[in-house]
Amino acid sequence: MVRKLIVTCDDCGLSEGINDATISLYQRHIATAASILTNFPATYHAYKLFAQYSSLECGVHLNLTEGYPLRKISSPSPLTLANGHFRSRVALFVQALYPTPSFIQLVEAELTAQIEHFLHSRLTLHHLTTHLHFHMVPILRSMIFRLAQKFNVEWIRTHRFTSTALPFNPLLRRGHRNNKQELSPRSFQPDYLVPIILWLGTSPETFSRQLKLLDGCVEIVVHPSTAQDVSFPQGVAYLPNKRFQEMQYLDKVMRLQE
Repeated sequence: MVRKLIVTCDDCGLSEGINDATISLYQRHIATAASILTNFPATYHAYKLFAQYSSLECGVHLNLTEGYPLRKISSPSPLTLANGHFRSRVALFVQALYPTPSFIQLVEAELTAQIEHFLHSRLTLHHLTTHLHFHMVPILRSMIFRLAQKFNVEWIRTHRFTSTALPFNPLLRRGHRNNKQELSPRSFQPDYLVPIILWLGTSPETFSRQLKLLDGCVEIVVHPSTAQDVSFPQGVAYLPNKRFQEMQYLDKVMRLQE
């Protein structure tokens, strides 16, 4: 039985359509949290829009693979290509598995800059999440935990595959509680992560039944969007129509929960 449900809209700040869709879900009492990318033009739109809704829990969607870094970095670098764009997820993970001092320094400085950018908006920092879940890599996860302690963050998205509810995950540990020894006394990780994107091939009824079996704090993650989004940036692979499908699916699931 779900004791606490967090519904987080990811990739806020990527486009105005995503920001607007997030507020639509919030106003329908579906979304409870918004995770904001801080290095896109629509970030400021997100800050201004979300500031009107004090009970929407906002946080930073830390990003090392999409767009350009906030900090000025001499490129190419361990973090960026010659054109200044972030390197790919594969390149990030490979370097994180065999990190150099230069890589670690660049990453920590960039992540700190992203959090500070958010704080300048005067929104309250509730949580930290990572774009494409890069904090599953130990060296990056320990960095996120340090930053969470430094900035007094309330919660951090779980990184464990054993805590990720998928249509088929034989390693899922029901009744599992995340080990809090790595975290600061104030921070916690939800017991379960449920990414809507990976459930779209199943029926909302199946999803709803599985959700009810999770005992603890559950975070559902959705990538929302309006059906048409003229502000959506070029070069981002996951397009608005697919994101809109996630919203529709989640809406059906939440009606079944009533």
